[in-house]
Amino acid sequence: MISGLGFVSALINKNFELQQQQRVSNELLLEMTQLLFHGHRSDAVSLKTMLDLTSMRLLNHQDLPIDIKQKLVLAMLMPDQDSAEQEQKDIGTTSE
Repeated sequence: MISGLGFVSALINKNFELQQQQRVSNELLLEMTQLLFHGHRSDAVSLKTMLDLTSMRLLNHQDLPIDIKQKLVLAMLMPDQDSAEQEQKDIGTTSE
C-alpha cells in the first residue's frame, strides 16, 4: 500500500514537471515565432542581431530550467559540424 502511494506520488510529481516544461516550451516557441516573424518584416535587422536577441531572451527566461539553459549555452558556443567543415573547405579553396 505504501509503495503504491509512493509510486502514485512520483507519477503526479513527474506529470506536474512535464506540464511545466510543456508550458515553457510553448511560451518559448511563441516568442521565437514572434521574433522571427517581426524580424523578417524588417529589413534593417540583421540575422546576427536576431540571433543575439533570441539567445538573450532564451537565457533570460525565468521558467527555463538551468540544465536546459546550460545546454543552450553549450550549443551556442559549439560550432555546427557541417559549418566547420564548409569553412575548412572555403579556406582551402581561397588559399590556392
